[in-house]
Amino acid sequence: MAAPFGAEPAGEEAPKPASQLDVEKVTTCWNLSFLFENRDEATLEFDRMKLEAENINQTYRPEFEDLNGTVLLGYLEDEKNLSVSLDRLSSYVSAQNSLNVNDEFFETFISDIQTFYTDYYKTTSFAEIKLKSHSKEEWEELFGQEPGLEKYRTYLENTYIRYADHRPRNETHAAFIAEIADLRMKLETQAMKEITNNVTVAGNITLTDGQEYPINAQSYYKLLATDSNRENRKICYDRRFYHLINESDKMAALYLQKANKDDLVNRELNYSDAYAAKMFESYLSEEQIEEMNSVFKERKGDFVGYHEFRRAKMGVDQLMPYDLHLQLADDPDEIYTDTLT
Repeated sequence: MAAPFGAEPAGEEAPKPASQLDVEKVTTCWNLSFLFENRDEATLEFDRMKLEAENINQTYRPEFEDLNGTVLLGYLEDEKNLSVSLDRLSSYVSAQNSLNVNDEFFETFISDIQTFYTDYYKTTSFAEIKLKSHSKEEWEELFGQEPGLEKYRTYLENTYIRYADHRPRNETHAAFIAEIADLRMKLETQAMKEITNNVTVAGNITLTDGQEYPINAQSYYKLLATDSNRENRKICYDRRFYHLINESDKMAALYLQKANKDDLVNRELNYSDAYAAKMFESYLSEEQIEEMNSVFKERKGDFVGYHEFRRAKMGVDQLMPYDLHLQLADDPDEIYTDTLT
């Protein structure tokens, strides 16, 4: 028979107390040396990848004229290796850039990687066009020619086979799509820089105890979650709220450009818009989306009970937006020490 909840089973020793986390050993910065030791090493890897990409184009462009299963397997393996290298490099450069979005070296590096994506797509679009135009029978013939393709069946299905109606018409069309996609990526980078430098930086507020408190992406949520002083939370919320309003026109214009290019790219690929493309990628139909939305609408009343519980717990007459993040612990301001088990 199991011991009552909270009791120690007979004959067993009580577990040892969890050891405290040594906060002095907690890193406060990223160590990216497991990716690349420095920017010079990353640059050399990028140069190597450019040569590898060109080699893939020169090797497989003529081979795809008379495609067979063995050639396709080689192409997939080489593409995978390049993709892994590119993901590693992109992770390093993006992480370095996120530490300082104003570092010109990594800002340029990100742009160069985006251009590399674009150029590589242009030069190897022959493969996408060929593979997306294959019939089910032709695909089965390729699988039959090369048993090694079987492990890629799901990937091929999700990348090429089901996209037969959503492919570039020819390489010229693919290049046009690639240029739009490149502009899209660069708009995303521009938006991230604006968000980091301006949108999330709302300035300082003066708390009720006279302390100056800077508002940024992290400190905003920390205060709303842990400060039991409601006036402080209101001051913090209002400062960021009106700051975001002031920044909204500029960001809306930027994201409108991005949204228009999203739609343009996907219309070129025979979707009605970017939303329809995203639903297709997710294997969701309009009927399924509507069904999910109806469930959310039907169950929106479930939140009423939670909000009433929160209101009563906090002892306020009416919940305000700056009340919704506060931890419901008896003392949300208390600093808890994490432990390692």
